[in-house]
Order: sequence, then C-alpha cells, then structure tokens
Amino acid sequence: MPKPLRPVVTALQARRGQRSLPFALRSMGRRSAAEYWQLVEARSAYRARLLAALDRGRFDALICPAHGTPAFAHGSGDSLSVFS
Repeated sequence: MPKPLRPVVTALQARRGQRSLPFALRSMGRRSAAEYWQLVEARSAYRARLLAALDRGRFDALICPAHGTPAFAHGSGDSLSVFS
C-alpha cells in the first residue's frame, strides 16, 4: 500500500471499529537492518517465554483455531477487504 494512503486507510478502518488492522497498518513500513534484527530478537524472546510457560504448565496439547477470525455466515466475508 502506498505510504501516503496508509494513514487514511488506518483512520477509516479504526472508525469502522477495526482494532487489529489499523495497528498492523501503522506497524508497516520501511525498516533499517538494525530495526529488523531488533524485531527478530523480540520475536525470539517472546517465543522463548511462550515455550517456557508451556513447559511450566505441562500441557498435553495446544488447540488453536484454524483461522484468526470467527466463522462467518456464508456470503458475509466481503467486509474483510481493506477497501470495502
């Protein structure tokens, strides 16, 4: 998405009640190599904390949804588009 358009789409989606999409759009953009590796380090630290918590919890299974959103009624998924 072109950089000048990103704030407009972010604001529109926030007004529509979206929370995660505006956050994601604000997070996008050019990053330096140093910033990239900081993000990789943060992700690795998060992963290590999560795995340690799972080990402490002694879980037998971790059940996750197949998709990041709840199920939609047939024909109602068209509102997922950024530009709809």
